[in-house]
Amino acid sequence: MKEVTKLKNISVDHQTVNQLKELLSLAESGELKSIIFIDEHKDGRVGHGWAGQPNIRMIGEMENVKFNFFSMMYFPVEDS
Repeated sequence: MKEVTKLKNISVDHQTVNQLKELLSLAESGELKSIIFIDEHKDGRVGHGWAGQPNIRMIGEMENVKFNFFSMMYFPVEDS
């Protein structure tokens, strides 16, 4: 990753990098056995995919993420 951050005109999202590092560590240890993802590239391309063998529960979790995302988008929590 250090090589990428040295290139001109490329901004790095450190939250994404840190999450990927954590997921890689879990996968290398054998703890993470499957993943479903959606990705967005600098040029606006969006993709999706999976690795391993996702199961039915993961599909349900994916729907839950979608619900939570839209809920936060349209009904943000206000500070009290």
